[in-house]
Amino acid sequence: MAVTRHPRRPCTVLIVEDDAGVRDVCAEALTDEGYAVRAAGDGLAGLAQLDGDPDVIVLDLAMPRMDGWEFLRRLREKHGHERTPVLLLTATGSTGASIAGAQAILRKPFVLEALLRHVADLTR
Repeated sequence: MAVTRHPRRPCTVLIVEDDAGVRDVCAEALTDEGYAVRAAGDGLAGLAQLDGDPDVIVLDLAMPRMDGWEFLRRLREKHGHERTPVLLLTATGSTGASIAGAQAILRKPFVLEALLRHVADLTR
């Protein structure tokens, strides 16, 4: 079932993840579900892609150059992105998604079905 926010435009997911393997697998699975996907290898590259107004952001916390915490802080300061839904990916035991300004958290390693379910929930 394809997911769309508007009949002419599929929902856009921005994946900000430094692990190319994880990033590529997530992008492929989301594309197969009908999402438009953009990807960035760190927080700085992710910030540069915000002009395309993603409907949801899948965000790794541990990245070089700019980690997910700093990306999230800067995201919330940007006009128009105060409420952009964010799904955090983490290999740590962190559970402070709501405190951090994210809507959901998914611990690594994860199954793709869980990722797809969270993104579907966040794009409704």
